Amino acid sequence: MEKIVKKCSPRVNSKKEMFNKLISKNNLLLAWRRITTSGNSQYKKFYRNLYSIFEVAVNENIKYLNQNLKANIYKPKFPERTYLPKPSGLQRPITFLFIEDQIILQAFANLLADKIREKRKEVERKVVFSNYLNKSSDIFFVKPWRQCYKDFQNAITEQFNSGYKWVGHFDLAAFYDTISHDLLLKQLVPRGEDVEVLKFLRKCLKTWTKNSYSHGIPQGPSASDLLAECFLLPLDLEMIKRKHRYFRYVDDIRLFGKNETEVRKALIDLELLCRERGLIPQSSKHSILKAQRLKDVLGNMPSIQDIDIGIGSKFFVRKTETKFKQSLDIKKNEIINKSIAKFILYRSPRSRFILKHVLKLLPHQPHFIDAYISFLTQYSHYKKVKKMCWSLIIEDFPYDYVVGELWKLFSLDIDKNYNAMRDLAVKILQDKSKHKFSSRLGAAIFLNEYEKRTGQNYSNFLLYEHSLIQAFTTPHIPVNKLQGSSLLTRLLTRTDFEVSMAVIRQLMYYKIDFPTSGVAFNKLPQQTQNVMCGLGYATGVAKTKIDLIGQILTNEYNITKWTGWKTILGSEYGHALMFLRSAVSVQKSNRSDWLMLTNSFNDSIYRVLQIILASNHAPGVMSTVYPDGQLKEFGGLVNPNCAFDKAYPALCASLRIINARRNRLPQAHPYDKKTGARAKPLDKKEQILLRGKVVNAYNEIVRICIGLGIN
Repeated sequence: MEKIVKKCSPRVNSKKEMFNKLISKNNLLLAWRRITTSGNSQYKKFYRNLYSIFEVAVNENIKYLNQNLKANIYKPKFPERTYLPKPSGLQRPITFLFIEDQIILQAFANLLADKIREKRKEVERKVVFSNYLNKSSDIFFVKPWRQCYKDFQNAITEQFNSGYKWVGHFDLAAFYDTISHDLLLKQLVPRGEDVEVLKFLRKCLKTWTKNSYSHGIPQGPSASDLLAECFLLPLDLEMIKRKHRYFRYVDDIRLFGKNETEVRKALIDLELLCRERGLIPQSSKHSILKAQRLKDVLGNMPSIQDIDIGIGSKFFVRKTETKFKQSLDIKKNEIINKSIAKFILYRSPRSRFILKHVLKLLPHQPHFIDAYISFLTQYSHYKKVKKMCWSLIIEDFPYDYVVGELWKLFSLDIDKNYNAMRDLAVKILQDKSKHKFSSRLGAAIFLNEYEKRTGQNYSNFLLYEHSLIQAFTTPHIPVNKLQGSSLLTRLLTRTDFEVSMAVIRQLMYYKIDFPTSGVAFNKLPQQTQNVMCGLGYATGVAKTKIDLIGQILTNEYNITKWTGWKTILGSEYGHALMFLRSAVSVQKSNRSDWLMLTNSFNDSIYRVLQIILASNHAPGVMSTVYPDGQLKEFGGLVNPNCAFDKAYPALCASLRIINARRNRLPQAHPYDKKTGARAKPLDKKEQILLRGKVVNAYNEIVRICIGLGIN
């Protein structure tokens, strides 16, 4: 497990010591690691491409951020918000922060976590069961939520079994939005001695919450979850001091007693403590009851037990449908066991039974939208699915996040006859009076995919969008617009570096040289320039005598030292280096991206190896292009029993296995082309096995080239 910094003493000896700790390179780097290893997939899915490209030059960009903070150049930026539906029918905001702002927020959470760590031990796993802290230097900030929630359920069960049948349920209204900045910062600097850090963090918090009332923290980033825990810590300690049977998971609180009076006293004490801190009890969720059964206490708590649906067995579909049916109240048309239902929807193969119910459930229980969309991607071409999605969009469905996800679903299978959808998407982007982030993002993605399908020019609408919409939409821009277009120039020169980084990632993906963009290197944001240098775009790698690829392969994979990589790659050296550097930079934070980039590096190496074999009249030669000049797919070049496989069976098998797993990633294909199985991200065990294949392949390539006299 990676270690970044040593545990810091919470003592403050000078007026700027806390500020210096906040902006130190060690703390900023630890913050970055904790962002990329956090488990909040719903938030991270928007940023994954940006995280992977930022990682290429993370040390340089952290250093640059540190310098800007010291020089008082850094300014927090106003974020964007979207709104997710809640079971109550109301909405929960999600705040999209820029990357440097996310780092600062997490750096703040790092310091506050260390500050309250000892006091937190008095309540953690005893009365508080959410966001257990890991060690001070651990790149994983908190422990997985499943472990925490299981402890919460066990604690409640133990109270009931011990005879505490009276239970009170307490919840908070708009919890994150009502957190006082002053009270939160007081926990970091109790006596207000470090004026600079207080002034800086107040400005950040006000900017990120877009209000002047000094309340609220941005929802979405995992750092905010810990800040919320810190804010409630004084309340937790006071409830223990008053000897109440008090148990909390985030803002879900249970109170136990032998009789009703005990619970009422605890409830009143808790209400007053909350109001003293500016928190608003949610009266509609308050209740006191005498539980007859454990189920009365647990209520609608989700089950977190492992669910056996026989994945991979011939009974898989049948078991899946049975389990899904058990999670529903079909008469009421609603999900009653959300854990089982979501588990099924994220893993189920195609099922007409499940599809029928999902189409009914989505308008009625839209708060499960991510799970619905995960399942519906298998049916994006079905008329019934398109009809349902379209009906919700045109009736102006009230949940912005849901509408945005429906637009993305449409984008997976676009028909040339989608004129009405195209016109509505254009209308959404032209209407500046309604700033609905997710709807605009979904419409922008749809129009770019529509342009790919029809050739009609709609991607230029991106010119006038918010920079985060531009960055999130860039992977969908038609490839011809990434070569010398006005759109490309505008995106590369945006002040917010997220946009240009997203573009650079696409240029790398499509093997487009940066000089064709027509933008001078020094016109890019400094953070993007750092990434370009890290990728080899701007370091003159073709002229340097150092074999960077050889160094990286030896250091990262322990490949036999060999200086011939520049010789065999020739003009393709810089391009291959980009893929290799990018792969190495994300191998811990994004395993699936590591595999995608490694396979692209393999593709580049294979094609030049074929040229080497042909020029030396060696066995295993295969044509890598069709008669019309089009490149053949890499997968077809490593098929079993091909000429290359017969000459070098071990090498070909390794490359084939790596490529086959790459093709089963969600980034590559939503389903396996042969079996129809749903694509899955790469897990840790698979990565370890594939790294072994990578090592075998590269050592074999070195052996072949040395045998041909290339040194």
